[in-house]
Amino acid sequence: MYIYYYNKVKGHTRKNTDELIKKSCIHRFGKTYEILRNEYGKPYLKDSDAYISVTHTDSTVLIAIWDAEFGIDCEKKDRLIKNSEKICEKYFSPEEIAYIGNSNEKFLEIWVKKEAFIKFSGKGFRDIKKAKTLSASGFYTDFSDEENIIFTFSEKKIKNFKIIRNF
Repeated sequence: MYIYYYNKVKGHTRKNTDELIKKSCIHRFGKTYEILRNEYGKPYLKDSDAYISVTHTDSTVLIAIWDAEFGIDCEKKDRLIKNSEKICEKYFSPEEIAYIGNSNEKFLEIWVKKEAFIKFSGKGFRDIKKAKTLSASGFYTDFSDEENIIFTFSEKKIKNFKIIRNF
């Protein structure tokens, strides 16, 4: 897996994301691919066996490329979520709620894992309750750093990866 970190510019659009995907593909494969999206907006590369997943924070865009289907998500560790209790009641299992307790960072961890699962499934937000973050039938991989909580979800275990920052 290759994970590319980019600084997010003010006014970032889908067109900017597509340009970053193309830039990542040129680095990874030496060429670019046409970027298509499924009916839920998940990007994929036309005529390629590679899979991509994208996530944004206020200041960062991550583009990940791998040889198996996966999803990635990221949140800043210091992000404060309003209405987290209501979000938990609506989308989280009792076990996830107990795990979180009163911890904002654990709330963000569970949320990021759910988003990574959603991006893996490619079916959008409607799959959020299917994301069993504490008993998944797949693999969550933690790529968190000092500033960000980052997880991927896939059916295949990630063994090798490269992180490319400020590319």
